[in-house]
Amino acid sequence: MTGVDQPSARLRLAAELAVGLARRFSMTLEPGDTPGYYWHCAQNPFEDGCYVLWELGVALTLVATGSGYQGMTWQQYVDAKRRPGEEAFALYKFLPARETRAGVLARGELPDALFGRLLEAYFETACDYGPDGTQLCSGSEPFKPTIEFEHEIAALVACGYAERCGDMIKWTDKAAPVIWTKTRSADPSSQITLPDDVLERVSRLVQDRNPIAAIALVRAETGAPLYECKTYVDDLVRKSHCSD
Repeated sequence: MTGVDQPSARLRLAAELAVGLARRFSMTLEPGDTPGYYWHCAQNPFEDGCYVLWELGVALTLVATGSGYQGMTWQQYVDAKRRPGEEAFALYKFLPARETRAGVLARGELPDALFGRLLEAYFETACDYGPDGTQLCSGSEPFKPTIEFEHEIAALVACGYAERCGDMIKWTDKAAPVIWTKTRSADPSSQITLPDDVLERVSRLVQDRNPIAAIALVRAETGAPLYECKTYVDDLVRKSHCSD
């Protein structure tokens, strides 16, 4: 915090991104069998975004157990030492905007890694998913966002990720590494090489529709950045679907 009642611009941005991410998920994801809860359909970036909101404490989460589902906070899940990937079938309930905003602000400054994951999940979801015609532009040209993004855009401008061009918005160089992650490398997956036994374990997780655990395993074995591990696993998922 920059003062008792004055959060920093970055913390205010984090709060608005969390609000926007929860809103987009509610527009995009299919409701689960439990009223008010959604499943991420085992798709990135939905899994990552739901997990981030859970870690921030602004999503209620039901984790699958052997006998059904159990309500669990992220810290309870960590303390229980559950195996990585067991949350893949968790169900999430997103809090109203006011509660989400207040919850993030109450945490204080986020660690850089957590803020980066929130930022990436937000852009991936807002630019690529949701009802047709409602997405944010991901190009370099000026664009006019719909009114639903008003608060997020204002916070992004305040933090230097976007700039105003009259009544239009344009992404800045600061936003480029986040928005255009797919162009960071011509083929990021080629930078990852796994031993045969590890590749077999990763492939088995993919076949079991558990990409989060697969990504975690790739990261643990290689130490590669998250986006490279995601790209690698996403490619395995794509190949798996093509062979079905």
